[in-house]
Amino acid sequence: MSEEKPQSNKIYRKVYILSDPGLIYPFIPGTVSSFIVKKGDEVVKGDQLFILDAMKMNNIVLAPVDGVVKKINVKVGEKVSKNDVIMEIV
Repeated sequence: MSEEKPQSNKIYRKVYILSDPGLIYPFIPGTVSSFIVKKGDEVVKGDQLFILDAMKMNNIVLAPVDGVVKKINVKVGEKVSKNDVIMEIV
């Protein structure tokens, strides 16, 4: 008799690796309701950056890296999609 190994039916999601973690994209389409930081502010990984209104919820977007806010590409009240770069951190 041969022993059969049980087949794994698990489906794993591919790991998404950012090409540049300093480029901040929204994780869901929505409207930027307010910024917590401004251009020139130093941020540490995990700091709050801005609030994104999406799906009737206020979502606080956190800094993925340490650095300085180099540029903010949108204004408060602007609608954004998943491909829009909202902010740059260097």
